Amino acid sequence: MSKDKKILVIDGQHLAHRANYRFMKYQTDGGLKSGLAFGVPYMVEALVRRFRADEVHIAFDKGKSPYRLGLLPNYKNREKKLGFDFESFHSQLSDVMEVLKNMGCIVYYGGEADDTLYRIVRKQRKHKVFITLVSGDKDFVQMLAPKYKHKYVLKIFNPNKDAIVTPKNSLELYGYTPKECVDWLVLDGDKSDKIPGVKGFGKVKIRKFLEQYESISEYLAIIEDSKIRDTYELNRKLIDLDIYYHEYGRDESIYRLNKDSVYDLAKIKQFAKKYQLSVVFKSQFMSTMEGLAND
Repeated sequence: MSKDKKILVIDGQHLAHRANYRFMKYQTDGGLKSGLAFGVPYMVEALVRRFRADEVHIAFDKGKSPYRLGLLPNYKNREKKLGFDFESFHSQLSDVMEVLKNMGCIVYYGGEADDTLYRIVRKQRKHKVFITLVSGDKDFVQMLAPKYKHKYVLKIFNPNKDAIVTPKNSLELYGYTPKECVDWLVLDGDKSDKIPGVKGFGKVKIRKFLEQYESISEYLAIIEDSKIRDTYELNRKLIDLDIYYHEYGRDESIYRLNKDSVYDLAKIKQFAKKYQLSVVFKSQFMSTMEGLAND
């Protein structure tokens, strides 16, 4: 493996929802919705070009983690959005995953994308490669912490902020450093995933707490606080990606849909014809994606 190889690891679920919202009005002449079908390949190609990727891994959710549901039954129990067309979303997503395989990407489908992405990145820890992890999920900041000893160079790109997240700017972007990430989220909770924090702890109080004690474990070593201890023990299992990785599986290949990076122009054209997307597959687009299979 070349030491200067550039690997793009993408949160496909996040990208799919961004595309579906951004291009929600797109449809074919026959009325077939095509926003997600247009948006995801369009965004992936732009990312490959921007970061000059040699290899692309993209992961999608299949469902909620049984492990986390066992810990917190209300985990990710979100209300259904009014007007959201689930049937169209999943139909397009199925086609998108297939065309991404034919465009040279390695595609994963199963479990939670967060865990799969974490496994993919951790698998590269002994290699001298450059990895760009694309996600708007704030949990991934923990992977920039000093405790992760590795040979790879990792950077996180947040498409929501259009920003590269580093140990130096994460405090400005999120309010916490990589080292503080898990403890911060344990205390603050995660509203999007329905993970409750510690009552009475707002962002100002959390900042003061971490500046005084550095970590929850250090605080609990000197002060017996059952309220914080109980939340810490539960939320850490829900938020700390390393715990799940070590206890519940390190093999990302079980969710991998294709073994090798291939480029199939005929199948790409079939997809483009179905969704009337010939405008997307111009020469620049095609040459960018074809390069993945040729590397």
